[in-house]
Amino acid sequence: MRSWSADNEGFWVLDAPALSLLDSVLRLNSNPVVPLPLRGVVNRVYGVGSDRILRLSPLDPDWHRDSRNEVAVASLVARAVLRTPALLAWAGPEHGLPVLATLYERVPGSDVIRLGLNPARLAAVYYQVGRDLARLHQVELTASERATLECPTPEDLDSTIASVVTADLVPPGTAQLLIDWGHHLATPVADLPASRLTHQDVHEGNLLIRPDGSYAALIDWGGAGLGDPARDFVSMDAMGLEPALAGYVAGGEIGDEDFRRRIMVGQLTLALADALIRPAPVELRFPLGRLMGLLAFWASAGSSWNGTRPPELLNHL
Repeated sequence: MRSWSADNEGFWVLDAPALSLLDSVLRLNSNPVVPLPLRGVVNRVYGVGSDRILRLSPLDPDWHRDSRNEVAVASLVARAVLRTPALLAWAGPEHGLPVLATLYERVPGSDVIRLGLNPARLAAVYYQVGRDLARLHQVELTASERATLECPTPEDLDSTIASVVTADLVPPGTAQLLIDWGHHLATPVADLPASRLTHQDVHEGNLLIRPDGSYAALIDWGGAGLGDPARDFVSMDAMGLEPALAGYVAGGEIGDEDFRRRIMVGQLTLALADALIRPAPVELRFPLGRLMGLLAFWASAGSSWNGTRPPELLNHL
């Protein structure tokens, strides 16, 4: 078996032989393959001509899972008729490649982080994201289709709070507030809904925006699977929650207090988990950014979110 060159991050170096192989397997028609700034943690992203996107996993086979999952869910996601690039072709080691390669249609646009939208434009984008999530969660799955989907395990808030306390990141009084808050959020107010088809990673880096500021597409389905629909609101910027939920409800789904609690369990868990990572990876530029975003959100959130606030704060509302 041929030994392929890797860069210092473990990705396939696209020299002339590598490009020739990709061209023959994926029928790129000798179009130029150009690196794009949309570099994910798991994939390298390239433009192929003007109308296609090529995503390549690292050479390490342990990283191929997300790409295979994207391929597996593509036909199911297509049923939702939401805004996401169509999967055109894929290939992997079984086709002679050293990586998992997926070829998508190209949707013109940039992600929210790079574009820097004003609050009004951002709210309009999140409203449309909420409408698309409603469409996604309404996809009906057969028993055999459900059996093929992954069921990602959500992060545990209690254990994350315990780690924050053990690491002495908060003083004793605040530690007890966090513990009480976790217990408050975990109080069941309704049975969990049936698992739905979910994206699981709806955040600013996975939302494409057109040059005019309108919503173009939701990308990167590597973590998709069966789960609580509230999970699709966990990774998004907290300031996008209200318009996203408004769009979700307008799309025929429920966004009640129980749903908001489950969102906040995930939001708080991720915010605290970010603060625990030492040293912070390159992609986590601001370890306390998510936590500060939550504080800003609660400063302006309406009464419909009161059930997610710390119990001590609720006593003063």
